[in-house]
Formats: sequence, structure tokens, C-alpha cells
Amino acid sequence: MTPARESFQLASFKSIKAYRNFDHAVRRQLRYVRGVAHDNFLLAVLETGVRRQLSVTPDTYFGGLWRAQLGNRWKNVNKDGKVQRLPCPYARKRMKPIPDKVSDGRANPKGIACLYVATDYETALLEVRPLIGSYVTVAKVKITKDLKIVDFTSSDVNFAHRFGVETIDVKERAVWSEINHAFSKPVERSDSSLDYIPTQILAELFKSNGLDGVAYKSSYGERGHNIALFDLDAAEIEDCYLCQIEDVSLKISRIDDSGRKF
Repeated sequence: MTPARESFQLASFKSIKAYRNFDHAVRRQLRYVRGVAHDNFLLAVLETGVRRQLSVTPDTYFGGLWRAQLGNRWKNVNKDGKVQRLPCPYARKRMKPIPDKVSDGRANPKGIACLYVATDYETALLEVRPLIGSYVTVAKVKITKDLKIVDFTSSDVNFAHRFGVETIDVKERAVWSEINHAFSKPVERSDSSLDYIPTQILAELFKSNGLDGVAYKSSYGERGHNIALFDLDAAEIEDCYLCQIEDVSLKISRIDDSGRKF
């Protein structure tokens, strides 16, 4: 059941553990038919999400948005009477997902595609976790129409000056921080499709209520963040570039017996 929009102003988060409780319930208890407590959680997400809505136009991101995919294509070039096989970027049409072929993602279930982009070039590259020496195709992406997205990138309200909100409830801050973390968590090869269910439900909640996407922090890039657009036609691929990874830096923490990093 999808919460009705007209009801969500009555809802609020009952606990700082509201997202964790929802996460556990849809993974291990009820998934397609949910109880009242979890519908109330979704209503609260919609209510507090209103303060996190961001209007995006084709001119919002002056430097464009970026999308990366591991790999490249090859072309034959005649040089000095010899044919050489040289790497080149994927074609523009290859840089958009094909619904029939997409697998589960943080914001989409298998078979329902959305367009994952980043707000800067480096973040897009790092998100695909390339190996040293590998080729990556990077595309510049332009928004084609006015959009409204939900911005998870701050646990506080990002647009307080628009809404006159100066303080945020502790529960709300904690829950939205966990929602952002759930979307930002790096995708691992060992991930089960179960790992994506809670965030997929939230994404479909926003999509079914007329929103166009979600923005969330990157676990890799420090400057930019990621955006998942629900409509593949909301953006177009402008140009594609080929990159080869020469170096990848790592930041490492040791963890003691208590779980403390140092």
C-alpha cells in the first residue's frame, strides 16, 4: 500500500531507529504487504521529505552532470599503411541503461531502469570502482526538463531559508542520516538483492508521489554527490570521453576489538 499524499502531514518519526526498524521489517517480516507502523514511517518520510525537495532545471548544474561505465569499444585506424586497433569511448546510446538488462540497484528493482549520475566528473569515475589500467567511458549529461528531486545529502534541512525552518527534530535528523547512508553505501559484488529492498521502496514511494529522483552522498568522491533520476528521458547524453585509470588512492583505517577506527 502506498501512503496517500493528503495524509502525510499528520505523520512523524516515532523513534531514531525508525529507518532501521523499517529496513528489518521489509527484509525479514513483511515485504509486499506492510503493517500500520511501516506505512506510518513512509508517511513521515514524505512529510519531512517536503523540506528536502530541490527544484532542478536544465541550468542548475552549470558544469553538467556525469555518468561513467567501465569499459570501452574499439576502432580500426589506418596509420602508416597499417591497421591499428585503438580504444575509444562507448557510443552515447550505450551510456543509458536498457530496462530489460538492468539488475537491482539502490534506487531501482531489476527490470526497472533509472539513470544514475554524479555532480562531478571524479565522483562518477570513482563510483564505478575502476582498476588501475582499466578503461572507463565517461559521459557528460544534461537535464532536459524541470525536475523536483529529494535531497538526502544533509541530515538537516538544506533549504531552511526557503521554509523558515531553523532547527530540526533529533529523530528526524537521525532517520534522514540513516536514509542517506543506506543509499550511499557502496555496492558490493557479494550484495544480495535483499540489501536493496528498503531503498528501492523509498525510491518508488517518491516516484509514485510525482517526484523525479533522489540525491545522496557518495562514499567515494569528496566534492560531488550522486543523483538517481527515475525517468531515463529526463536527461540526455551530450558527449562521451575515454579515460584510462593510472592510479587509485586508498584511505585505510584500522579497527580495534571494540570496533573503534584509528
